[in-house]
Amino acid sequence: MKLMIAFIFPWSLFMTIHKPVEATICLMLQISILGWIPAAIWAMFILDRDQIT
Repeated sequence: MKLMIAFIFPWSLFMTIHKPVEATICLMLQISILGWIPAAIWAMFILDRDQIT
């Protein structure tokens, strides 16, 4: 489920793990269409790195 959240709404993943600064940066990336792809990759990377379930 969190993988889908990381892909569709990357900024919300950072909010669920209590990282508001990263969530704000990710939201700014997601606002632009071109920035959404790196934001989704970043969120999935953090999800995998931290083994968040």
